[in-house]
Amino acid sequence: EIIVSAEKALKLEGWNKIVEKHKNEEPVNGKILRKCKGGAEVSIDDLGLVAFLPGSMIDEAPIKNFDHLIGQPQKFAIVKLDMQRGNVVVSRKHIITSFRAEDKKKLIEGYKVNDVVTGTCKQLTTFGAFFRLDDGLDVLCHTSELSYSRVSHADEVVSEGEKRELKIIGVDLEKLQLSTSMKQLLPDPFDGIDKYEEGKIYKVKIVKLTDFGFFATLEENLVCLCHSSEFSYIKKNIPAKKLFSVGQEVDVVIKEISREQRRISLSYKMTQENPFETFQKSYKIGDILETKI
Repeated sequence: EIIVSAEKALKLEGWNKIVEKHKNEEPVNGKILRKCKGGAEVSIDDLGLVAFLPGSMIDEAPIKNFDHLIGQPQKFAIVKLDMQRGNVVVSRKHIITSFRAEDKKKLIEGYKVNDVVTGTCKQLTTFGAFFRLDDGLDVLCHTSELSYSRVSHADEVVSEGEKRELKIIGVDLEKLQLSTSMKQLLPDPFDGIDKYEEGKIYKVKIVKLTDFGFFATLEENLVCLCHSSEFSYIKKNIPAKKLFSVGQEVDVVIKEISREQRRISLSYKMTQENPFETFQKSYKIGDILETKI
């Protein structure tokens, strides 16, 4: 007697077909049958095979409940085959990602540098703000492009849910990214820098204190730095917090204006009399003084 199996013949035929599809990177059609440990079982249409769908490959984001997907016709990518054990591993995530990547590329191709778009702020981070455009694209506006003022965190300039106009400053079709800027839609404060002169006294408003000095504004968005070495002729390395406070208005001398580096250096001590120069006018080397210890 010869024992035969129609089931095994169908599985073998199905296996040969799935090996061919795997080589050609073709997707397969199927349905999620049921949940199992670590994922789900998937019936592959017309091949008579049951494949394993890992939980991490069900969707782009982790998904706890996928009951709504059970029994629904789906496309799956073949990610692994083990002929000895007869195991097939498939992924729904690969299909979703590839389709979204193609759609995203088409959307990004519709933009060019210098285009002005409107976006809604979705997330604030230490390195910038993410905005969602009207067509669903998510774009990043880096902290350095939020304002001409010095920004430590995006929440100083924009709030979640707020709509803002953005300028496209970069289009990357390889990484599928758009770079945007808010500040480039604002007047450049350095355009009017010629009205300020080095060596003259101006009133500034302190906006930030640091370990190495303070940042202040000459006018809106025109930020300057006064280094701690420019606080006093006599005392060195004085913490800015001991002398100044945020919001305080002080007189300073513009020490240097660098148009190339877009930098203005200030001096607080130059608004005061230099005690060393005063001393030099009153005394000479060899004079005997009376001093208090």
